[in-house]
Amino acid sequence: MNKLRIPENHSGVSKTLRLPENIVEDIQNLANLKNLSFNKVVISLLEFSLNNLDEKDKEELEKSNETTTVLENTISSITSDTNIAVNETDDNVIEEKEEKTITETDNESVEKVEKKQETQTPTKTTSTTTQAKSNSSNNLSTSKKENVMQDTSKTTVNTNTPEAKSTTQSTSSKNEQQEETKTETKVERCTNNNNHGMDVGNSGKWYNSKGEAIAYYNQQIKYWGEKWENNEIDNDTYYKNCPSGYEVWDCMYCGKWTINFYYR
Repeated sequence: MNKLRIPENHSGVSKTLRLPENIVEDIQNLANLKNLSFNKVVISLLEFSLNNLDEKDKEELEKSNETTTVLENTISSITSDTNIAVNETDDNVIEEKEEKTITETDNESVEKVEKKQETQTPTKTTSTTTQAKSNSSNNLSTSKKENVMQDTSKTTVNTNTPEAKSTTQSTSSKNEQQEETKTETKVERCTNNNNHGMDVGNSGKWYNSKGEAIAYYNQQIKYWGEKWENNEIDNDTYYKNCPSGYEVWDCMYCGKWTINFYYR
């Protein structure tokens, strides 16, 4: 006959089960002996029962699994076909847009060339036949040249204009906005009860170790048990507040433990 083997770790989905009290107590005692959680022991027992099913039940289970795999494969093939069709249409739209932009740029370049040809005027060179010039004409020509040189020297670019300042301010503001968005994308973890990798148990606390969480469970049993023995509370209050079992799990980020109580 096969023997039961308790695994060390697992991953899966959460389900809510309602079990008889005697079965819960036996499973909890077994979990305490193996130093495991209540959930892991239940999974091991279920796996053992599934591996030792009746032959007819196994055949029916395999058939149902085959039908589900066929359905999943058909759904995946349909979705892949639709994705391919969507990608093809997107590629066609992109090609049409590129062709339009190329033709528009070609037309603009042709128009610019025609405008340049129209605006260009023929330059004519005039030659002076006079050989002698007076000193006054020479002085005027030199003064005009100096004025022209001064005017050309004034056409330097001033980087201190308000437009240049506005461009530098806009670029700096853009860089600051990019840095702010980068800092805002950081996700805080394990700073309170609600931002751990797992949900907190109904105890509402996270503990530094598994033993500390189980010690809190034993403390609650002792606290409510003493009140019941001293007749400070009735049976309903005792069953409502005193836990009859627990389940513990840890956070994947900080390694702390939380505990979830079971009640009668």
